[in-house]
Amino acid sequence: MKWIIPVLIVLILTTPSLADKLKSNEYMDISGKNVTLVSVGPSSIKVSVNGQGAIMRLDETNIIKGIKITVLEIFYADDPEINYADITASSVYVCGDNKCDEEEKDSCCLDCKCAKGYECDENKCKLIIIPECKKDIDCDDKNSTTEDKCKSSKCIHTFVCTSSLQCKDKDECTKDYCEDGTCFNEDISGCGIEESQEELKPEENTEKIIEEVEEVNKTKEETQEIQEEKIGFFSKMINFFKNLFKK
Repeated sequence: MKWIIPVLIVLILTTPSLADKLKSNEYMDISGKNVTLVSVGPSSIKVSVNGQGAIMRLDETNIIKGIKITVLEIFYADDPEINYADITASSVYVCGDNKCDEEEKDSCCLDCKCAKGYECDENKCKLIIIPECKKDIDCDDKNSTTEDKCKSSKCIHTFVCTSSLQCKDKDECTKDYCEDGTCFNEDISGCGIEESQEELKPEENTEKIIEEVEEVNKTKEETQEIQEEKIGFFSKMINFFKNLFKK
């Protein structure tokens, strides 16, 4: 009776042979591998298994990437919507026989095992995720200012204030206080308005404008004096040459 159990395991894990009528670009899944009918011709078909292709004829049998394929029928009517091929496909390897064949490395971790840090789940190697916590107590960071919770196997540390001093934001125009473990920084009404108003005093602005106008007028007067001096100089030179030629 002892031999019955291993045999049953192998029978359960062995993928049965599948037969199906496929049209172009249709596929079937065999032992985790994609068997695709690429195209149908008058006397042959193109198939691929996980990207590796082959051309096969009627009644031909071929093994591609560990999948045994037999062509049972080819129907060709020069119309991709009608053309089809009837094929059978089965795995030549048995997952669960404790032999790690080359073609089983990506599809049978039951035989080929998984690398360190991975576990076999539904015949796929998946990264082992170690949870940070199971209960809130697992997240205790020994910090009295944080509330420690375990959510979805991860630790969440939330700051919790115990006094208003912990809520200071260095802004003189806010009221800083702690309430129910949460910091609040409320704007103080009217704070900062007086200073801005002082900067915009009408009398100071008027004086500044008057000073700027006077400065502009002064510059104009100086410029006019320089121009008058230049004109007077050129007039004297012209008169000098006129008198010189008269003689």
